[in-house]
Amino acid sequence: MFQMRVVRILICYFTVVGIMGCTFIIHYLNLLNARKPNFIENSNALNLETIVPITLMAVGLDTSSSKRILTRLQMPSRNIYTPGHTLNASRICQEKGANLTLLIVVTSDTSHANERADVRRTWGQLGKEKGVAIGFSVGQTDSSYTSRRIIEEEHTYGDIIQGNFIDVYDNLSLKTLSFLEWVNNYCSKVKFVLKTGDDTFINVPLILELATQHLDSHRSIFGKQVKNVMPVRDIFSKYYLSQEDFSSDTLPDFMSGGTYMMSADITSELYIHALDTNFFKLEDVFFTGIIAKLLNINQVNVEGFVKETVPFDECEVKYSYVIHNLKHREKVI
Repeated sequence: MFQMRVVRILICYFTVVGIMGCTFIIHYLNLLNARKPNFIENSNALNLETIVPITLMAVGLDTSSSKRILTRLQMPSRNIYTPGHTLNASRICQEKGANLTLLIVVTSDTSHANERADVRRTWGQLGKEKGVAIGFSVGQTDSSYTSRRIIEEEHTYGDIIQGNFIDVYDNLSLKTLSFLEWVNNYCSKVKFVLKTGDDTFINVPLILELATQHLDSHRSIFGKQVKNVMPVRDIFSKYYLSQEDFSSDTLPDFMSGGTYMMSADITSELYIHALDTNFFKLEDVFFTGIIAKLLNINQVNVEGFVKETVPFDECEVKYSYVIHNLKHREKVI
């Protein structure tokens, strides 16, 4: 009887110890998980790490550990960039742009068919005037439906520039690399290139007037200059930069990334030097700040160049170069 009682006591003791141990381990793992930084807020982007669609493999994207979209190793951009394009905007730049003053490249997500349609039927109509062309820069998607729609858009409008990168926020620098490569290959004789987004209103006549006034300008980037900005160290921000990413306390002066215009004589230099420079996810800082500084490219601050969500009335539109963050309803008014 005594031995059985001892056995029961030992069993109870080890059971309690086991439960406490498991509870401690679970609590510890939860703490570790809570401290992990959320570099990409879009959960769909995370799925791309484990889902390798056939369409992405078909265009030669390397999905090995050294080239995954979430990798934050310090390496030259050429190590994670796949040159070439699956769609080449076949109608927008004849004779390599020799007859164009301005090429407007609208960066767009593959899924933003409605936003691209809004641009085409609103301010994009003004792009049909002589001397202006408009194209849309997109990446690759794991959706076969979206891929088919992108191909249909190119067949219908001939204005889609599709590069070989996965279309997520942290790859915006790859998107700019992609359209710079495209400009160098297909539109190298254009005079100016304006980079913008599909949530933006562009006053084409006013931008064209600005370009015409600076036809003699060389090696220059025009737009809203940003100075004395500290890097964001909040790991939960999409603008987060670790000390390894950027060790200095102040970012180099750069042009606000939503929209900026460059003289086309620098597109080749920007592309080549960006390939040989460590990848940097903040596109505007990378190209118009870090690379532009290395190449001694002029930054020209244009007063009132960018306005954010202003009241959408006739006077505001007439005298605004660029209006950011427009909703669908405002675009079609």
